[in-house]
Amino acid sequence: METEFSREYFERMASLEDKHPWTRAMRATTFTLLKTHALRNMDRVLDVGCGTGGFLRQWREQGAGTTVGADLYPTALELARDRSKAHWTAASAASLPFTDNSFDGLHCADVIQHLTFQESAFAFDEFARVLKPGGVMALRVGARRSFDKRPQVDYSHSYRLRDLGGELERRHLTVMFIARVNSLPSLWAELTENKSKDAPVKHIQDRVNADPRTHLLDRYLNWERKWLLSTGVSLPWGHTLIAIARKNTADLPRHLNH
Repeated sequence: METEFSREYFERMASLEDKHPWTRAMRATTFTLLKTHALRNMDRVLDVGCGTGGFLRQWREQGAGTTVGADLYPTALELARDRSKAHWTAASAASLPFTDNSFDGLHCADVIQHLTFQESAFAFDEFARVLKPGGVMALRVGARRSFDKRPQVDYSHSYRLRDLGGELERRHLTVMFIARVNSLPSLWAELTENKSKDAPVKHIQDRVNADPRTHLLDRYLNWERKWLLSTGVSLPWGHTLIAIARKNTADLPRHLNH
């Protein structure tokens, strides 16, 4: 697929990773869930679609052992190397260059929905393959929007909660947690059709910390995170799904869908 992701694009992505309240909130939620459901120390972890390395850098700071980042775009990996110490490799989520049962933890955020349907299926297979038995995966994908009736297409598709859970369970990955997130901001975007399409990265506006809207979003997302972690109950709206799954068996075929 042709892309026009420039160095400037990934520099803006790095800025969003570091400063935007939404990205900070997603990392905080994900790290808490990973710690809650891990059965062992995460001596070897993988971030698939690592971008400019912000998540992997924080994972390392929180005690992960060997950290490995994989991304399809060499420009993103160039910036990641400057931002964090890790092992970096250029690879697609649909074909990971790692041996079976290699990682205690795996993270993949906002990647699956940007693949073809076939590549997405292969990616789920690969995640199950490279995880060790008992290893934990954190996955973030686009959620099917309530009022969006457009057909699902390659490179731009999304998941219902039950469908994502089914994809994981079919690959011997037990779902420990799954929920919609970003509820009120998503609902507001749907009702007003204000999806920030002029924003340079992922339709997200890079606001300064002094912006009152930043403080309001920060406070709301903090409340939402506490609700999800204390109740485990999914919110009724949300453009994003977060799932935590644990691998139960070592005996999986290389690709279930090939």
